[in-house]
Amino acid sequence: MIFRKLFEERQKKPLEVQIDAVYRKMEVTEVDSPEFDTLLKGLERLIALKEKERPKRVSRDTVWQVLGSIGGILVIVIYENRHVITTRGFNWIRLPNK
Repeated sequence: MIFRKLFEERQKKPLEVQIDAVYRKMEVTEVDSPEFDTLLKGLERLIALKEKERPKRVSRDTVWQVLGSIGGILVIVIYENRHVITTRGFNWIRLPNK
């Protein structure tokens, strides 16, 4: 089931279908014609819209903050694993006299 998703062709989004249609029209249109210029402008708009659809990447500051937090947690966990006060250790602690 997982492999089917990997090799299955995904359906194109409507914007991608429009971009493909413009490319097909540009293939049969002469470069010097005024129609080619209008197709090119339309293609530039469609590509700009497609890039706006993409999810934004995570900033480097956010990545460093997450890595710092995970690193701090790991340091605390490792310290607690190596320096545990056992119940036997409590017997050796002397309480101050009152």
